[in-house]
Amino acid sequence: SPVVGRVPHSKTVSSLKPVTTETCSGSGTVRIDDQTAANGTGTVILTYAACVENGVRTDGEVRLEVAAYDLVQDQPTDFTAVFAGYTQSAGQFAIDIDGSVRTVITATTFTTTYDALSRYRPEGVQHRLQNLVVQERALTGNTVAVTITGRFFHSAHGFVDVETRETLAVGISSGLASAGILRLRN
Repeated sequence: SPVVGRVPHSKTVSSLKPVTTETCSGSGTVRIDDQTAANGTGTVILTYAACVENGVRTDGEVRLEVAAYDLVQDQPTDFTAVFAGYTQSAGQFAIDIDGSVRTVITATTFTTTYDALSRYRPEGVQHRLQNLVVQERALTGNTVAVTITGRFFHSAHGFVDVETRETLAVGISSGLASAGILRLRN
């Protein structure tokens, strides 16, 4: 691959990767524009056009922005998924998503920040997550400690502020909290 440029004050070399278009199993396509560097950082843009997989149609764009990548574990450790005009539909039911979801993984924590808007059809229910931060860390092999802070909006209930008063102990297999206090205020 030809060298197309260097990042200022860096030895990172990026190469031009071809944009590919894959055919979906049911119909439609997904266009893949991989702009990542050899160190795993960069952006991958997925553009769905009437892509049908397992009876679910997907349209819109997902931009995966990778800020940090662990080459040893072969996984991103700081990345953001940005949704633009993204829709998944099956029959009369659909969900539309716009906004971003950022995930940061360290040796001890897994933190996800949601700034997104979702709409469910045909019900017309809308949810908005504003700087809603969910942080998880392992307690035991079967339990994680979870804290949640931020704000969400439900079209029928209005805005609700979320605050963890006492860390939640959540079972990995059940997804249910066995301890902790979550405060919801509107």
